[in-house]
Amino acid sequence: MPHILPRRDRKDQTRYTAVVRIRKIGRLLHREAKTFSHRSAAER
Repeated sequence: MPHILPRRDRKDQTRYTAVVRIRKIGRLLHREAKTFSHRSAAER
């Protein structure tokens, strides 16, 4: 399940960053983040 962070950009618009972390046996294997303009796109 991604972690979604809302933030404001310079034009005072809300952008959503989705952060996905993949763990195996308690250790972090991979982390990826991407920014979207709509929350529904970030959730997908």
